[in-house]
Amino acid sequence: MRQDRLLTPDEVARYLRLGSRWSVYRLVAQGELPSIRIPRKLRIDIDDLEQFIQDRKTECRVPAQEPLRGPGLHVPAQGLRPFPRRGRQSAPSGDNAGDSGHTTRERE
Repeated sequence: MRQDRLLTPDEVARYLRLGSRWSVYRLVAQGELPSIRIPRKLRIDIDDLEQFIQDRKTECRVPAQEPLRGPGLHVPAQGLRPFPRRGRQSAPSGDNAGDSGHTTRERE
């Protein structure tokens, strides 16, 4: 048996990096985190805490290679093109040296 098997709400809050022990009390009151009462003192078993963490881990359901897709969202196979710039350019370039610095929109 481990020596520090039972943790106080403060210890659990630090372990989970929660703001305060009141967040731990709330989890216990909602029945999400099992606890033990030892003469008016609340304690949480480290094994229950580890199970609580495991139960809340999310699984990645989308393969990393595929782009996210959803209703109304279409990602072309070649990927997304950058948005055309609008307004003034910071400095005229090459062929457009005689331009006033405004960009023109291309019509498709």
